[in-house]
Amino acid sequence: MARSIFQHRACRLACFLLLLWLTCMSYYTHRLAAQSARGRDAAFVPSAAGDLWPHVATAPAHDGGSVEKVSLPIGQERTFFSYPGIDRVDAILLQMGYRRAPKHQATFLFYKGKGKIEWSTLRPWQRVSHLRTEGVVSHKGHMFERLIAWQDRMGATGLPFLPETYLLGTRRGRRQFLQATERGLDSAWILKIPWKDGGKGLTLIHTEAQLRDVRRQAAAEENHEDLVMQRYIKDPLLVDGRKFDLRVYWIVASINPEPILLYQDGSLRVSMLPFHDPLSPQAAADAQHEHFTNAAQQKSDQEYDKLKEDTRKTFRQLHAILRQQFPNHPVDPLDDVRCQIEQTLAIVWNSAQEDLTIRHEYPDAFSLMGADFTIDQNLHLWLTECQSGPGLPSNTAAANETVLGAVSEFFRTADEVMGLQRDGRWPSWPLRSLQTSEPFLHGRKYPRDVISPACVRIGRPTTAVLPRASLMHVTD
Repeated sequence: MARSIFQHRACRLACFLLLLWLTCMSYYTHRLAAQSARGRDAAFVPSAAGDLWPHVATAPAHDGGSVEKVSLPIGQERTFFSYPGIDRVDAILLQMGYRRAPKHQATFLFYKGKGKIEWSTLRPWQRVSHLRTEGVVSHKGHMFERLIAWQDRMGATGLPFLPETYLLGTRRGRRQFLQATERGLDSAWILKIPWKDGGKGLTLIHTEAQLRDVRRQAAAEENHEDLVMQRYIKDPLLVDGRKFDLRVYWIVASINPEPILLYQDGSLRVSMLPFHDPLSPQAAADAQHEHFTNAAQQKSDQEYDKLKEDTRKTFRQLHAILRQQFPNHPVDPLDDVRCQIEQTLAIVWNSAQEDLTIRHEYPDAFSLMGADFTIDQNLHLWLTECQSGPGLPSNTAAANETVLGAVSEFFRTADEVMGLQRDGRWPSWPLRSLQTSEPFLHGRKYPRDVISPACVRIGRPTTAVLPRASLMHVTD
């Protein structure tokens, strides 16, 4: 009897070990296949010390090349799944000839946010509308961590688009913030909870009492978590006496075999209240929605429903505003703005590229990203944050027009790239589907990565290829 029990247990153990071995082999086969499909070289040519902006060159003609052909199951070409169902998104895809399919059968998977994506179930022929690791730029703390590391690498000159920023989650950041504010409140600050968006998690620090409280917690290392402290841009450009910022879009059209990034004009988000210096006697005690222009803040105003059309403006309107306020600017002021945006986004991408591409671990993906900028009275742009799965508002005419343009361009470029990959071809350059966007970074096949067309149009020379600074963390 004992021998029978022993044999039975031995048999079960053998079956368990066999099953474990098969599972491990399946996992490593998948990883090797994914690495082979990526086939990317992560190297960059370092720039000369102090060179902050990427070299600008026109994109060379490129007839494409061969890549590993993507084989689709019969009958699954041009199918999509979207979650949650967004009428405008579905309408665009249906108009392009796509048809709905269950998520395990669809070739294109559109998710508003990446939290619901079942990454482990994706198949090699499926393309999902997010990068798995895009949180390294949409999380305010992670993005600024990489940009500050990049700034350290470049030396004391810093990054011209980066406001004075301190990461209170590090001893170094707390120490530097305490040093910067030891003489009291000389300007307003913005305290950010980095993982929140939609206007949540922002606090305007504009009184001595508020600053003392933050300093006390920083000195005692209390409740700092990963909070971000950023100096307020004190001389913002105004529209009719009101503060505004820019919400723009950028498209990751492909990451395999090389990244293709596109810039798309956005809209102006305008405050409903007249602007006052946050430290002036005229500043309201509760000045949040005077200084934070996103819709979540503006909707708290009782007059919002009546005046909401004034809270969004198109880039056509921005062009007229800039020409009026900068009549003697030596170049087209809107192209100057676009040039600064494209250069900034190229640095944001390169500062985190290894996390965004190599660690994505899937054959390819597409992503519609967002970014917010403030323009000051010298026509200088400051980056405040980037978004993963940015909002797609339709509550005003300007917002609806902008979002439709961005989403349509996103799907057109994704469709072209997927079609070329199905045929085993690397995308020809320029992409034929481009209508309202322009490329600002295209692979590493050429001597120069960054091809800002706006900078080319205004004749702005820049210097060197961007060095890689990903995975450089701000440490103590």
